[in-house]
Amino acid sequence: MKKIRKIFRKSDYIKKEILYAMLITFALTFAIKCFFCLSALPVRTLSDELATISGAAYWAGYDWSSVVSNAGYYGVGFTSLLSIFFYIFENPIYIYRAMLITCAFLQSLAAILVFYVCVHYCKFKNILMISLIALSSSFFVATRA
Repeated sequence: MKKIRKIFRKSDYIKKEILYAMLITFALTFAIKCFFCLSALPVRTLSDELATISGAAYWAGYDWSSVVSNAGYYGVGFTSLLSIFFYIFENPIYIYRAMLITCAFLQSLAAILVFYVCVHYCKFKNILMISLIALSSSFFVATRA
């Protein structure tokens, strides 16, 4: 019980300026990633992206078994979370862009984690430097989203 109280006490030390800077960094990262997602042409890497989308289509009730047989199997963990877009949208472009924006959101969370590590573990003081490190770290991923 004391450990839990100690963790909550540590979170009380987060200053509002640091929290605002963290949220602004996340928002900026997400906005940049969304700009790239919305200006990108659909389906850049056929086998990779179509195999991922086919898992979501399967969970939405569509039969994309011919796509999976040609593209490979990627499991159902992450792609099952994306199946909701097949229910929400009918246009395949909207489905694909919604999936890209979801991936962009999840990848932008890296900026928050890096910001937290820089402040609490590395003890950096310069907020601008921390923000730039956090912003750039979220772009070290293999996908464009």
